[in-house]
Amino acid sequence: MTDDDDSRLSLDTLYDAVEAAGSPVVTATTVARHTTLSQAAAAEGLEALVDAGDAERVTPGGDRPAYYPTSWGELAERERLVVFPDRREVVADRPTQYTRASLAQFAHLVDSTRTEPGTRGYLYEIRPEDIWATPFADLDTLLDRVRSVLPRRVSELESWIGEQWKRANQFVLDTHEDGYVVLRADREELMGNVARQKLADDHLRAPISETESWVNEDAVGAVKRTLYEAGYPVRDDRDLDTGEPLSVSMETELRDYQREWVDRFLERQAGVLTAPPGSGKTIAALGVLSEVGGETLILVPSRELAGQWHDELLAHTDLDDDQIGEYHGGR
Repeated sequence: MTDDDDSRLSLDTLYDAVEAAGSPVVTATTVARHTTLSQAAAAEGLEALVDAGDAERVTPGGDRPAYYPTSWGELAERERLVVFPDRREVVADRPTQYTRASLAQFAHLVDSTRTEPGTRGYLYEIRPEDIWATPFADLDTLLDRVRSVLPRRVSELESWIGEQWKRANQFVLDTHEDGYVVLRADREELMGNVARQKLADDHLRAPISETESWVNEDAVGAVKRTLYEAGYPVRDDRDLDTGEPLSVSMETELRDYQREWVDRFLERQAGVLTAPPGSGKTIAALGVLSEVGGETLILVPSRELAGQWHDELLAHTDLDDDQIGEYHGGR
């Protein structure tokens, strides 16, 4: 590849930038942010793709131009989503990658069925746990994303989403200053009518107040599981033991959006990275690992994935092979 090739915007690079931005359209500024191109080179490259018929230009509200791959526009014309509010299901016929990535942030993919050559239908279900684990910082942002994807506003579905959002984090586990574990509820009725009714006698040692209970430390897992199954996920803010200190430095520079993911993860001390394939979720996870500064446990369901993580750690951090351990089960 020549230097001239490096300074030109290819269609593949445009796809990468669109996916990384998580938006169906991008500006030259956005492309420059997610590539090695300058803003001027990105603008020139986008116009060249338009001239070649590989990209489309739009100017929303007379503002600066935005662009998207022509093939995405063709797909969007064929895309069709049908919402079944009573079942909280969404059927997507020929969805674009942006639509699928957006749905994945608040819904669960139940099935995908090839209906005819070149097409695929997707069935999504919106479950309580999908709303509890959504990556958005507040309800308004979540609802904005829902409205941007679904073909129409569905008030009953939005109301249900709001109810599930409120259910999350109404119970909190934390560590008392004297060292024991405390379960706290937002309201008296939650502690009295939910926690103390649902939990077994050996789960709670004693009430502390109308909204607080002393938890049997050996039953913490059972407390969280029982309340989760009752529809109340518990936020765990306990002071937990940490691993030994381990200095880890990234040898791959994070992109701006990956840096934002890492910062938000660290701020909330937990999170789920949800983004299109190829957008760098693994690299962002390694960024979190490097910021933690201690031993980190990575759980994967197969030996193959364990090996892939091993390789990624060696490729993108300053860890040596003897600093990475692997433990395998039967797969």
